[in-house]
Amino acid sequence: MVEDERTTREGVQLFLEHSGFDVRTAGDATRAISEARQWPPDVLVCDWRLGGLRDGVDVAREIQAAYGSAVIFITSHPLDALKRNANDVSVRHFLSKPVPPTVLLEALKSVPPRV
Repeated sequence: MVEDERTTREGVQLFLEHSGFDVRTAGDATRAISEARQWPPDVLVCDWRLGGLRDGVDVAREIQAAYGSAVIFITSHPLDALKRNANDVSVRHFLSKPVPPTVLLEALKSVPPRV
């Protein structure tokens, strides 16, 4: 999961681990790409605005191109704007913050396993 807000990142990580997922986290684009090189994600859950020079769409493009990861975007910004910016990324779900944990869990469960 890529989320620049530490408390949100840690809370979602705990919830997903408790739900049976193996979760790696990053607070910025550089760390996310570095983590993906070590542990390529089956599913990338990524905030759009990461507070740095690179945003979540940049991260998703690079990780999806390298590893074929499914992408779930989360954002507190208008979804239409995110969809326009991510039009070249294959996105499974666009979710608005605050995302209820059960909604994120259902989105993750809807992604077919990689073969």
